[in-house]
Amino acid sequence: MDAPKGAVWNVLWVGGDMDVDRQDIVTALLGSDAAIAGLLLVFQGYVLSTLSGLGTSASKSIRLPYLAMAWTALVAFIFADLSALAALIWLFGVDSFWIMVYGSGLSFICLIGLSVAATVLSMRVRG
Repeated sequence: MDAPKGAVWNVLWVGGDMDVDRQDIVTALLGSDAAIAGLLLVFQGYVLSTLSGLGTSASKSIRLPYLAMAWTALVAFIFADLSALAALIWLFGVDSFWIMVYGSGLSFICLIGLSVAATVLSMRVRG
């Protein structure tokens, strides 16, 4: 059975007509990616300050999860910034729509991974 006309599946993978103007999507992606990048920057600063507070005497098994979260936050920050940059470029007339869509998706995946890692780490520290 075919997806109804205008559905996300139909638009993204089948190439159907889009009911929403691309400029609205681009503007929303620009705002959300910039906000996510800002939050990731704050989170990375928190993780790095916690890591530096541990000192060099802390064992590698204690420092490793913090390092992994800091690097993952950096990667997600880069994806969010690239996606925001692609949105800004699109608004100036260069077709970079799919770069934005995939960049936003990759930063969202990294953000979910960070959430899971931070939850596991905080449960491990408390328990």
